[in-house]
Amino acid sequence: MNIILKTIRRWRNETVTRGQLARLDDRMLRDIGISRSDIKHVARQAR
Repeated sequence: MNIILKTIRRWRNETVTRGQLARLDDRMLRDIGISRSDIKHVARQAR
């Protein structure tokens, strides 16, 4: 059961991070060193 909860939390964190990054404009993303195409990868690394 613990592994299921960890998986759900990880998925939720990735979803929230992706949403937050997606709301930034391209200039803001560039300021933090990522592009729009990097969002999915960055969110996955933010575990």
